[in-house]
Amino acid sequence: MTIARTGIAPTLSLMAALATATASTAAPVSLTATGSTYTQDFTTLSKTVASTALPTGWAIAETGTSANASYTPNAGALGSLQSATLMPMFGVGFSNDTGVTLDSLQIAHSR
Repeated sequence: MTIARTGIAPTLSLMAALATATASTAAPVSLTATGSTYTQDFTTLSKTVASTALPTGWAIAETGTSANASYTPNAGALGSLQSATLMPMFGVGFSNDTGVTLDSLQIAHSR
């Protein structure tokens, strides 16, 4: 992720994919400098047992009868399958701590 100085208020807090999630209490990832990059490779995820532990700023929210806001290890990836009884959502929150207004945020994904 590249941070560019370009009108998002300094108190930006955005939660991708978790707009309605009430289970998320994760502290956001602090963006402290324009032009910097934040990356997450999820190497800190549990590799052996079901877990709710996620990297800083990341959250799981689930609805449905099978909801438990946890993930099961699977090849170092973070994801879940939606079903008739489970609606999973994953997201990350950011806080603009750069001291300047940001009006763009570039987000990229790679496999």
